[in-house]
This record gives sequence, C-alpha cells and structure tokens, in this order.
Amino acid sequence: NEIVKEVNENQNAGWTAAFNDRFANSTVAEFKRLLGVKPTPKNEFLGVPVVSHDISLKLPKEFDARTAWSQCSSIGRILESLSDRFCIKYNMNISLSVNDLLACCGFLCGQGCNGGYPISAWRYFKHHGVVTEENEIVKEVNENPNAGWIAAFNDRFANSTDGYFKIKRGTNECGIEHGVVAGLPSDRNVFNGINTSDDVLVSSF
Repeated sequence: NEIVKEVNENQNAGWTAAFNDRFANSTVAEFKRLLGVKPTPKNEFLGVPVVSHDISLKLPKEFDARTAWSQCSSIGRILESLSDRFCIKYNMNISLSVNDLLACCGFLCGQGCNGGYPISAWRYFKHHGVVTEENEIVKEVNENPNAGWIAAFNDRFANSTDGYFKIKRGTNECGIEHGVVAGLPSDRNVFNGINTSDDVLVSSF
C-alpha cells in the first residue's frame, strides 16, 4: 500500500503503480524465484568484442522495435531476441527452441529453469547453434533523457497486460544497464535439414 501510494503521489515518477493479484500474497523469496537473469561475473567480459557507434549518429525521436519489425513476432527475451535478429536481418520468421537451450546448455548457462547468465547463452548460440521450435526498446531519447526502457517480461509473467513493462532509464535500475550482452546473426552455417515430418532449420554462427 505504501509503495503504491508513494509512487502515485510522485508527479515525476513517470508511471502509475497498481496492485497485481498474482503477487499480492507472495513473499520476497517467492518473487525472487521468478527473476531468472543472473549478474554476469566481471571476468566473463574479458575478450568479448564491444560494439560502438558514432557519437554523431542521429537517433529518431521515437522508435519501437515491435512496430518497426512487426513481422518479427517475439521482440524481447533472450532466446527470442536471436530469433528476431534473424527475422530483422534475413526476413526469416523463425522460433528457436527453448528446450534445446535448456537441455543442451543446461548448467553451463546457469541453473537451468532457475535462471542463468545471458552471456553464457549467447556463447552457446555462437559455438553450438540452436534448433528451431514449431515469438520499444528506446523511446523519447531526445526529448526526455529520463525516459524509461520498455522491456519484455519473462514467460513466467505471462499474465501481464501486454507482455512488456517499463523500467527507469539512465540509473542502472535493477542492474538492467550493466553488462548488456547480445549476439548478431550470421548465415555462415545456416542450413535446412529435412526429416520425415517437416523442415528443421538449424542455426549455427
């Protein structure tokens, strides 16, 4: 009650707080189990290429990946973000297998269904590939430097309004801006394999 009241009375909060029936009776420990991303150890960044952009690059006043690439159905989340990068670059609307990642990368990527390290998942994609499964990152950057990030919920938050939430930008809220890692699609080892039932796209890069 106090948190909702405090946020809604703050005219500069930038969002409106409300109660969520699903988590109303949850303890902090129960809620933490739903937060699957683990902080990346600093030594894991050694040797990882850093992508930089020209500081003079002009950003659009408004950009929403869901609208810009509406044909790509899963903008957000770790595995689906790779699916979307293939969709954006090659116009390949594919869905990659979560089970393949969990079963084959397993505890090398973290703690299975209990969360893991994004950088380990991207390394797995790069070195091993992943088989298919048969789903507004920036806004108001120029006009409002305190604008929030729009991020996608984990599947375990499936009862959210539209699958997205807004989080404060520019202050590393909940560690969301520290150690951001990602991968870029490559067609070097992309091929179609045929089995007795249907086509399976195996991606390795």
